[in-house]
Amino acid sequence: MNAPNDQTNDPVKADDTRMLNSFNLVVTAASSFGMAAMGAFLCSVKQVNPKIVTQFDGLSVLGFIVPGVVTWLFCKKLLPSTDEALALDPSKNRSRRRWLISFTAFSVIGMLASVGFSLRNAGPALNQIILGAVLAVIVLSIIGFASWSLFSALEKDGDTLKDGECEPGDLQK
Repeated sequence: MNAPNDQTNDPVKADDTRMLNSFNLVVTAASSFGMAAMGAFLCSVKQVNPKIVTQFDGLSVLGFIVPGVVTWLFCKKLLPSTDEALALDPSKNRSRRRWLISFTAFSVIGMLASVGFSLRNAGPALNQIILGAVLAVIVLSIIGFASWSLFSALEKDGDTLKDGECEPGDLQK
């Protein structure tokens, strides 16, 4: 008979472990590659006005490697290991929250530094570029807030239905 804490002989836990490890690997690899590609592209931009000019050089390689490696390390700290996920250890939440805040700050600072470096030769069009970026952030924030509000209202409305009730237009069972 299996011991209560023996996870190696339990096929359900082994399958959960395999699935969690696969998920963590996919998330870590995709995040690292995305951040690395963004960093490399932003570091390869040499001119923005009157047309965008990119150049692949050592800075582009560095802009690919550093964000990729740092993101990989942060993901390893942020994503729960198999044992932590199976145990649902709430004591790890504070540490994860600090790592998440650090990762977010690093990402924002890195992105802003890369964009600033790319725009260093923008010339007189810099004001227009900054205004366009600010307006884009405002519009996307409004769309995000509206979407979040709509989904929250729909979810709340769905939760108010009692068992057996149906909304108008639903087919009767």
